[in-house]
Amino acid sequence: MSISRIINQIRNHNDCIVLPPSGLPIIRKGLMIPKQVIDFYSVCGGLILFKSSDNCIEILPPTDVLPSNKVILSEETYNELLLEDELDISMNWYTIGKYDYNEYISIDFSTDLNRAGRCYDSFHETHGISGSNQIISKSLEELIERAFINNGEYPYFWLRDDFESIGDAYEDY
Repeated sequence: MSISRIINQIRNHNDCIVLPPSGLPIIRKGLMIPKQVIDFYSVCGGLILFKSSDNCIEILPPTDVLPSNKVILSEETYNELLLEDELDISMNWYTIGKYDYNEYISIDFSTDLNRAGRCYDSFHETHGISGSNQIISKSLEELIERAFINNGEYPYFWLRDDFESIGDAYEDY
């Protein structure tokens, strides 16, 4: 299903909000915004899925798509990472979604086509730790579609017993 078709379905749901387009995220030089992300932000400026649910998922407006490490890690940990290992793959991740009030979903803006567009659960206690960053979708389109189908229910689709693991972000790195 295409991004625009999914967005139209979401627009017609009374417990979801589709924000008007407001541009593209601004990312660091040397990274790449996947075509699906460009397509998404050309038809809307973000989503709030199941706003009245305790399990609401937000796909962030482009101004809130920021480097995940800077948003999720403490300033001290972030600065240490910059000094020690600026090549860590998490340096290519940006916040794309938010759930459970202050937990994030990251998207990979790597130029590596095998990684570009993957979405990860960036739970604050395990973000950026090898073996603890579950790939929850291979694309933004898949993330939105699966979150919408989950209908605001708990657990989130990637925490369900029937979720088929896609792997960890650090596998094959």
